[in-house]
Amino acid sequence: MKKLKKGLSIVVPALNEENFIKNTIIKINSSLKNNSLKYEIFIVDDGSIDKTYQQAIRISKKNKKIRILKNKKNYGMGYSLKICAKKAKYNKILLIPGDDSFSKNAIKNLAFNSNKADFIIGYRINYFEIVSVFRKITFLGMKFLAFFLTGKILKEVNGSIVYPTKIIKYYNLKSLRYNFSIDLLNLMFLYNLNYKIVKVLINKKTIYNTNAGTFKNIFSILITWIKLLFFNLFIFIGIKRLKKFNQNK
Repeated sequence: MKKLKKGLSIVVPALNEENFIKNTIIKINSSLKNNSLKYEIFIVDDGSIDKTYQQAIRISKKNKKIRILKNKKNYGMGYSLKICAKKAKYNKILLIPGDDSFSKNAIKNLAFNSNKADFIIGYRINYFEIVSVFRKITFLGMKFLAFFLTGKILKEVNGSIVYPTKIIKYYNLKSLRYNFSIDLLNLMFLYNLNYKIVKVLINKKTIYNTNAGTFKNIFSILITWIKLLFFNLFIFIGIKRLKKFNQNK
């Protein structure tokens, strides 16, 4: 098994983002050009029907750090993160949406702090004030469900998070779409990893392009949450049995 190098693998999933993907990549490179951190960029065309893939190819020709992947259909951000973790060469992995929703400073802060804890939570400080009431409810609901899973009151649940690549590479995700974040947060705390919260700003102009706040996604989040409850229970029972076994030896 090839050892992961110290650095950052950045995953940029893009679904019909031909108008935003170029600026997203420019921001990432601009944010890291004066940083000693080694990095690579995966652009994942997640089943686009516009010219996102062609745009990504043009961008990659000017930058050797960029690798292009293309999904046959829209599988979701969790899937994109997973397949890139399998190909990544650096020890930390970060997902930045291809919709140009993250500011340059947000990307810089996440990257700069990527190796200062086991995982980094990007707290979108202006998210709650610029989104619709429906998405505010989704946001609070995710935090509520995360509390019941992890016992932690978190400022952010589904923002961009810097994960340990090795753990993501071998973990079987319970969800491949929007709610993959609650799945992976739960995993981080099961591993008892330490974390750091980093404040990030998002772009008000493009945040509305996402379809995250839908009834379909809310239902999917609840299903994932139930799966994770049983998963945690299974882990808990396993640990209890192991302790009892060791005591009886």
